[in-house]
Amino acid sequence: MQEGNLTTKKLEESFAGNTCRCTGYRPILDAFKSLCVDAPLELKNKCLDIEDLQKINRCCKQCVTCKKKLNSDDDDDLGAISIPGFIPSETTQWFRVKTIEEIFNIFSSIGNIPYQLVAGNTAHGAIRNVVEPEALIDITDVEELRIKSSQQEVTIGPPPLQFTRPRFRTSISPSSAVELNTTSALANYATKAVDSSVHAVRMSAVEFMKIDMNHKLVTQVTLRPLEQTYKFMSYKIMPRAKNVHAIVNAGFLFNLSSDGNGTVVGRPNIVYGGIHPSFMVHTPQKDKVHATATESYLNGKCLFAQETLNGLMESLEQEIQPDHVLPDMTPKYRKELTKSLIYKCLLNLAAGKVKSENKSGGTILQRNVSSGVQTFQTDTSLYPVNQPIPKIEALVQCAGEAEYINDRPLIPGELFGAFVKTTIGNGTILSIDPSDALSVPGVVKFYGAEDIPGKNSVIPYPTVFTLEKEEVMIVLIVSTEGNLNVMILTMDCRNLPLFCSGKVLYWGQPVGIIIAATRELANRAASKVKIEYSNVSKPVIHLSEVIDNKHESWRINSEQEKRTAVSPEESNSGPTTHVAKGTFKLGLQYHLTMETITVQCVPTEDGIQIFASTMWMDLLQRGVSDVLAIPQNSIDVVVRRMGGGYGIKITRPNFSAAACSLAAMDLGKPVRMVMTMEANMEVFGKRAEYPEAVRCTCVLHVWPHSGKGGLARTASQSASPIKRLFLTLSRREASDARHFRFSTRVAGVDESGTIQYLKADLYENVGSSTNDPNGDLALSGIKNCYDESKWSVMAKDVRTNTPSSAYMRGPEEKERWNWKATIQEGDPDIYQREKERWNWKATIQEGDPDIYQREKERCTNEGIASIEYIMEHIANIVKKDPTEVRTNNIPEDSPILVLFDAIKKSGDYDKRRISVNEFNKANRWMKKGMSLIPMQFDMPYFGSFHAIVSIYGGDGTVTVSHGGIEGGQGINTKVAQVCAYILGVPLDLVSIKPSNTLTAANDIATGGSITSESCCYATIQCCKILLERLAPVRAKLKNPTWQNLIMTAYTDGLDLVASYMFSATDDGKPYIVYGVALCEVVIDILTGQYLIVRVDLIEDAGKSLSPEIDIGQVEGAFIMGLGLWTFEDIIFDPVTGQTLTNRTWNYYVPGAEDIPMDFRVELQKNVSNPLGVLRSKATGEPALCMGAVVYFALMNAINDARKEAGASDDWYAMNPPLTVEKIFLNSLTTSQQFLF
Repeated sequence: MQEGNLTTKKLEESFAGNTCRCTGYRPILDAFKSLCVDAPLELKNKCLDIEDLQKINRCCKQCVTCKKKLNSDDDDDLGAISIPGFIPSETTQWFRVKTIEEIFNIFSSIGNIPYQLVAGNTAHGAIRNVVEPEALIDITDVEELRIKSSQQEVTIGPPPLQFTRPRFRTSISPSSAVELNTTSALANYATKAVDSSVHAVRMSAVEFMKIDMNHKLVTQVTLRPLEQTYKFMSYKIMPRAKNVHAIVNAGFLFNLSSDGNGTVVGRPNIVYGGIHPSFMVHTPQKDKVHATATESYLNGKCLFAQETLNGLMESLEQEIQPDHVLPDMTPKYRKELTKSLIYKCLLNLAAGKVKSENKSGGTILQRNVSSGVQTFQTDTSLYPVNQPIPKIEALVQCAGEAEYINDRPLIPGELFGAFVKTTIGNGTILSIDPSDALSVPGVVKFYGAEDIPGKNSVIPYPTVFTLEKEEVMIVLIVSTEGNLNVMILTMDCRNLPLFCSGKVLYWGQPVGIIIAATRELANRAASKVKIEYSNVSKPVIHLSEVIDNKHESWRINSEQEKRTAVSPEESNSGPTTHVAKGTFKLGLQYHLTMETITVQCVPTEDGIQIFASTMWMDLLQRGVSDVLAIPQNSIDVVVRRMGGGYGIKITRPNFSAAACSLAAMDLGKPVRMVMTMEANMEVFGKRAEYPEAVRCTCVLHVWPHSGKGGLARTASQSASPIKRLFLTLSRREASDARHFRFSTRVAGVDESGTIQYLKADLYENVGSSTNDPNGDLALSGIKNCYDESKWSVMAKDVRTNTPSSAYMRGPEEKERWNWKATIQEGDPDIYQREKERWNWKATIQEGDPDIYQREKERCTNEGIASIEYIMEHIANIVKKDPTEVRTNNIPEDSPILVLFDAIKKSGDYDKRRISVNEFNKANRWMKKGMSLIPMQFDMPYFGSFHAIVSIYGGDGTVTVSHGGIEGGQGINTKVAQVCAYILGVPLDLVSIKPSNTLTAANDIATGGSITSESCCYATIQCCKILLERLAPVRAKLKNPTWQNLIMTAYTDGLDLVASYMFSATDDGKPYIVYGVALCEVVIDILTGQYLIVRVDLIEDAGKSLSPEIDIGQVEGAFIMGLGLWTFEDIIFDPVTGQTLTNRTWNYYVPGAEDIPMDFRVELQKNVSNPLGVLRSKATGEPALCMGAVVYFALMNAINDARKEAGASDDWYAMNPPLTVEKIFLNSLTTSQQFLF
């Protein structure tokens, strides 16, 4: 960028170290790409020059004369800030140096205290410090450590490597004869280390691995050029595209004879990482850092002879013995990778000696610069509603000025809290000893159960969502004359405490809270609390352990049934012609909010004020009230915004808030808790697994086709048998997360694949409690958009020794609602159609207000996953295109069939399918796949939401406060838009104030995608109330300006404040969101890596309130679903139950280069929702359900690879997430198939 030649490709690659959970990356990348030299014109036109930023207000108007200045003439240049060489702090010394000599002077001055050299400090993300450094030395400005190059060699200094690598790669690669990858060059260069006497020592890489680096500094890495007969290749196979450690990496260096015969001259270098410590670390006992036996085998052999290749594979089979340490991937996969990577290298080097169908194996997947197309309609007559604008907080967020909870300034005397957690998954606590923690200077107190003045339950019971009380196990610490007496408050374990009081329910369950002067100190002190246990036993983690071993005590007596069909016996459906048994599992998913659960609790003169990153203020207020035994009106909860929620912040923030409030009220000081990523993932639950494993018994009858979507009418017709089918579960050794299982019997499909009978038994693993319940809700989810008239489904819940599951974007919901509707003139046909679809129990008469009742059944992610998996299974059996099977099972009058036709046309479905088939025939080691799936998302309303609109008499400006929580979904923007639209004022006159429990008392949680609409509805009603009050004044003034109207009303003493409560019972009318997604992928069969070539997605959003925001919600939800189906994998320790994937180093969400290369999103045209707010529909959750299309596209590509590997085309089970490991192993690739 500094050189003025930044390209979009370089820009996109530079985002490897960034994580975003909500946008799907596309809009972020587009904004930055607009600054690149090769940016498309349409991107450049979207973004103004930086000099014009001060001319833009949040209303997106050119406001050169605007009174609101967004910049200041007094702003200082950051370059003028002076940073001293030594910066003291309370806990750590910070030094900034400019010469090597200064580094060693500091070594001498600090003695033997722990220290750390700092360049980018990215290593902390990979390897946590065992001992926290007491001195940090910033070496980024040391000129002597920068890159130097000449014709003879290249010298690299450590600090600036990450910034200068592109220039380095260009400077050493003028010739294509040698390709160097700096991440794998350790075997080829020497290093120079400097000891504490500043004496330079040159040593080899192997020697370097032996030395103690205390008070030593690596100053140079020297790379010397090689002869052109040397061929170097390196590979790094990762779980996702970038910014993650290798599963296996490899470096190969061959010196080949100059005669072109490919004879290996001398012993080559073959180095692997990710295999076993002996392949990475030199120790006095082992000098094996290479695949030495294989290197010896290749010496003098013709590298491109088939016989040599076969012997090479045999040698690696004997020599490579990977270890297995969870959560690493299995030894089998890593061992096979060592073979396929060197085969890939040889295919690349052999060039013209390779058959055409095998050439693709020598290449690596090349990702193009991503692009996106967003299509939607707008109506200018409705502006600012339906106007595509950025969020009103966009500029302050981009500037880093948006305030989140932890951005709040420290209050003098403020303290910090951290939970003390159990270190076993199943047992009983004998004693807790916090004395070591309390002896650390700065640690203030440990709080336990008997310190609670009220109930030790932080989840009020009952609530709309929660089913059980969740009690806090707290330990009483009593100080008597310097002695600490520890008492454990016992409780009935059947109450399922989340905070342990005796019986440990899962690893990481909090047992109390430590209060200290700093966050870091509190976290360190919490780990010093000693807990003794008894009756320790292996935790029950997997649902299969309960079901298979018939542990009835773990089952919950909750059983729901949705029966729409009789049994095959009762229906006399005919003899069984086919039986298929199998399994299916959809695992856990972590919310990964950028802001972990954070609270600040401040004592006040009449109670306590709580600033919390919560989605449910009322529940938090009630929970804290119960714990502190103080009235709710003495607890003020305020939320300006939260850094993502997705469901984890509905109930879980209550625990942090209650614990910190307890300490704050006792100590009379503010207490803050900012949970670490690890604590957040270990203490709290994830998306409920649905289904975990599907035991699927499918009885398939075949009748003659009765027409599109038709069902066979008689059982007496002849049935043609289909071959027997068996499914198997691909299971990672002892590392699977907890599961959800269902048993399915599908009977009677005609030759088109139309289901004649389906029976399913569903089991959900709820973890340690049934709060945030999901299991009974799966009954509706499995339907999706299909005809369920012959289906029967049963759902059951099961407990395990894991954190109780938490709601996550797109959960199941099922409740009964009553609501009123008045038929509008011209609408009876629409209402009649919707009434029949929703099975409303009322007779519609035009103009009559009627009560309609229906089951609130949300056909969401887990249900769609289940039925779509079954559809793919059926398509495999009847040998039909899965898209055809899907459409044959959709009722003929379903609106989703229109979307099917639309996306097949806009996505060139038929043409691209032919192209994919041709590509697969021509390539053995690269395979493409396509899939098209539908989505029907039932959208009900629940609870109540307040809004209050205030107009200020002095200038006519408007403020709104509502009961929703802004979490990045754009609720504030939509509320502002509808407010400005109804009042008829410019958008920049409207501002949104933080949500709080004064103006939004008793409001339900923000979630389910309905909050924005609900708050908009309440705001609209407030505005209508105000306009009704203003009508007489307006009539008297005869066409006044807005300011004159408001000033006159103010002078007349008119009430310019209005409030309204949206009620799901009275105001909410359920509706359906439809969508379809089409995906194309390409897989590297030799590694399991893949690219998402293109995704087309159409969603019915009605008449969008804010199209840019809705497009962003669709894109972000889809990418989150993509992560669930591809590489987001929660793994527990099978012995202790500990969550092993507890941070971004080992839990992977999609990155900027994991999204579709071509991402086309359309909000369906020419649609309107008569049941929605201003005819709109929700967009926050539905698109997540369509992320499964990537899984099925990958599966179809794998199917083609399996056929070429000699497997039959019978159905096989392959459970998500579809990691690179599962892709590789399920494609049945073996070294016996490797040919030139």
